[in-house]
Formats: sequence, C-alpha cells, structure tokens
Amino acid sequence: PPYKDWPVDELRPYPPTPQAWGDLVAGLVDGPPPAPYRVADWPAPPAAPPVVPAPAERYCVLHAGASTPLKQWPAARWRTLGERLAARGCAVALSAGPGEEHLLEAIDPAHRWSRYPGTLSLAALWHLLAGAALVVCPDTGIAHLARLTGAPTVALFGPGSALLSGAGEFWRTSPFTALTIPDFPCRDQRITMKREVAWIRRCERFPGAGPGQCLEPRCMLALTEAMVWQAAARRLGIPE
Repeated sequence: PPYKDWPVDELRPYPPTPQAWGDLVAGLVDGPPPAPYRVADWPAPPAAPPVVPAPAERYCVLHAGASTPLKQWPAARWRTLGERLAARGCAVALSAGPGEEHLLEAIDPAHRWSRYPGTLSLAALWHLLAGAALVVCPDTGIAHLARLTGAPTVALFGPGSALLSGAGEFWRTSPFTALTIPDFPCRDQRITMKREVAWIRRCERFPGAGPGQCLEPRCMLALTEAMVWQAAARRLGIPE
C-alpha cells in the first residue's frame, strides 16, 4: 500500500551479497551491527486471559496454517510427524490461524491432540510457543514468533527463501532450522518489496492453473517426512 512508502526519505541499495532480512533491516541504521538476539533482552508479554491450556507434560507445537496453500504441508505428513513425536513421549499441540480449523481436522480427525485453531491472543500464543520443546511450522508468521520466544523451531521453506528469512548474523544463536530444498527450479523470482535483487530466489506465485501460476506446491511436497523428522529429532536431541 502507498502509505507504507510515506516515511521513506532516503533510498539505499540492497547489498550485492546475500544477507538475511534481519541483517538487511539492521543495516539501515548507521553504526556497528547489533549484538545477536537474546531472549532475555526482550520481556515476555503478560499472559492475557484466557490462560493457555497447554499440555502439562513436554509438548511440541505443530502449526499447519500458512498465508497461501502453496506453503502448506500435507495433512498425512503432519499426522505421521505427530505420531512419531507422541511415540517418543511428547504431547502434541496442533495450531492454525483463524478459519483454518479444517486443516487440523484433516490432520487429527480423531481429536487425539490439543488444538488451537486461531483462538489464542497474540500474547497467549507467545506463551504456548515459548513453553514448547519444539515448534514445526511453514515459513510464516509463527516461525518468526517462535524464534522470538527462543523455542527450538523447524521452519519448512517451500516458495520462500530460507536465506532471506533464515538466521543470518542477528539470529545466529537461535535454535532455528530453516529446512528447504536449495535451488529448487521454480523458486526463481528475484523481487522483494517491489525491487529486484540479483541474489534473491523466491516464489510468489498464486495457486491455480492460470499462466505463470502454480498447480501444486511441489517445493513443499519435496520436503519429505524423513527430512522433517530428522530435523525435528535433532532439535529435540533424540535419536532419529
């Protein structure tokens, strides 16, 4: 929207070498780069009512929602991941955004696991993620929020750039795994924030059969159950 450009009073070029978004934004401020992110430097929000009814035992949050179907992982694969975590003693908490209850129903039709279908406030969601032994989610806002809380996170990158949204320097100490297939053939667009950047490789196509659009999320389907499980197990510190 045009209003986002109103405060701009200086044009700076993107750097010629790849950088994570956090480092790009920090570079807009003159002076030395910021120290690496530490959870202790940022106070937690107050736990707003209702109190999150999180599982009492060790639990993992599986967030299935995303801004586009092209970032969603298949329900059967989420179910398999949840079952493997449950078999190793972790309670499973399913999460999605408002209007995405159907995603959780497809994953867990038997209602075996806790679920939060877009019903939590932002503060309550923060506390749910902060208490998790592991968060697995697509490349979406939940991935960024989980990283803020310090929760061990595996983010599934399909259309998005794991380089642009990955750790970089600012987030280098965070327990964050950006899981992706490097150089996926159709992740070939170079535009971000309306500007072309030579080293960016991402995809912002829409689902559908029209010219230049995407019939199915091949980049997400390429992230196999085995790949996600291995990344999750490593973050949990359990045998693969």
